[in-house]
Amino acid sequence: MKSNNLFTEIKDYVVITLSLLLYTTGVIFFLIPAEVVGGGVTGIASLVYFYSGGTIPVAIPFVIINGVLVAIGMKLFGPKFGIKTVFAIVVTFVFLFVGQLFATPEIFQTLANTEPLLVAIIGGMCTGAGVGIAIAQGGSTGGTDIIALIANHYWNVPLGRTILYVDILIVSSSFFVVENPISVIYGFVALAMTAYFVDLVIEGRKQSVQFFIFTEKHEEMANRISEEIGRGVSLIDSYGWYTKKDKKIVMVLTRKVENRQIFRVVKEVDDKAFVSMNIVNGVYGNGFELIR
Repeated sequence: MKSNNLFTEIKDYVVITLSLLLYTTGVIFFLIPAEVVGGGVTGIASLVYFYSGGTIPVAIPFVIINGVLVAIGMKLFGPKFGIKTVFAIVVTFVFLFVGQLFATPEIFQTLANTEPLLVAIIGGMCTGAGVGIAIAQGGSTGGTDIIALIANHYWNVPLGRTILYVDILIVSSSFFVVENPISVIYGFVALAMTAYFVDLVIEGRKQSVQFFIFTEKHEEMANRISEEIGRGVSLIDSYGWYTKKDKKIVMVLTRKVENRQIFRVVKEVDDKAFVSMNIVNGVYGNGFELIR
């Protein structure tokens, strides 16, 4: 079990690292060449970068602001943000810093000059998907999330509303910094795409699935699913009208991302099993969503 937990932890950190590589790719190769400012602390760091004429790398204000916010957050709420958030901030800083050490490839600069709207859309998609995957693995780039927690702590302002207001303020501020005012509009396009893809990734991973597995090896099937996947299993009494025999149906609720594991177990235990899979609107309780 310890080796499995270690493997899961390592996998989480690898996935977070790759997701942040996608995130910084969207910033370095798409948004910045087009002078498009997105939301979050990276957006503030981009404002500093553009205001300084490119002399201050995005990574520097990014890590300074996040460092201050994490320190304030930990003082107010304790070590609540976790090691994965600190890890994500450090990795993002490294990727941003290294990414700006090299000149932007000509193809990206040309695309930014000729198709700024397309660049804003692609940049928003990359940043949104990257952040969404990182959050799904338990990481976070900190930033405006911490600002929202502070505002909620002192003034009881809803978290989502605070993040939205802060991001709108950041993108709007680019009007006074970038050379092309139209870039502000592209900034809001990128912001919308980021928000959409964050939700798409996170909600996609939360999607629940119900399996009905018809097999003669119901005990072995139930044990394997329970032990290897960690999901609760129910055996339902049934009667096969065609065979005129009593049957046991294996019923299990899982996340959509666990589908492949379920099918792997089914194939290994009984490759002649009959399987019904249904998407469910919501599952509430232990291991799924909380009842609010």
